[in-house]
Amino acid sequence: MNNKVRFTETPDGWLDTQTGLEWSKTLGKASWNDAQLLIPKGWRLPTIDELFGVVDYKRSRLATELPNTQSGYYWSSTSDATSSNFAWNVGFNYGYLSNNGKSITCAVRAVRSGL
Repeated sequence: MNNKVRFTETPDGWLDTQTGLEWSKTLGKASWNDAQLLIPKGWRLPTIDELFGVVDYKRSRLATELPNTQSGYYWSSTSDATSSNFAWNVGFNYGYLSNNGKSITCAVRAVRSGL
């Protein structure tokens, strides 16, 4: 049994001890294009692989242990390869992977290399 805590609090968010990424708090909601306006300097939107990597299907109703996560959809930086008007996101209510039009509003969270 692994009792290691995956996320430890930092001054600016939470460090993922498995990946070394530091995750910001939820920064608000925005369209994909406007999400960049919410990202602090030195941070970026996570890739879809990074975002999907914090999904935990052993949890119900909120499929992650990452603190300060809402149950709705979060934007990734990954555009849909078949349509430049869509980008990939994760819905943390059940850990769904989805692609949505970049004009809809989703939650925004940033990442950066850990401390």
